[in-house]
Amino acid sequence: MGGVIGFGGVYDGLAHYANWGSIKSLKTNSTSGDYSGYMSFYTRNNGSASAERMRIDNTGNVTIGSTTLTSLFNVGSSAQFQS
Repeated sequence: MGGVIGFGGVYDGLAHYANWGSIKSLKTNSTSGDYSGYMSFYTRNNGSASAERMRIDNTGNVTIGSTTLTSLFNVGSSAQFQS
């Protein structure tokens, strides 16, 4: 469980809607009684599904452009920012 804030709107003037990005705050794991959570930020490229671009985990570590946390603040390669 958690919450999501989505950002989007009409993209072609013809009432076709798209989600530009979102912020999600979700439970870290499925362990009963564990209420730790994380926050993630999503954006999308034209013609692609939205993808996670940044995450702040339950200990405060920040990962940008990567799904692998290697240090307190981790920035992935520029290729990981493209879909």
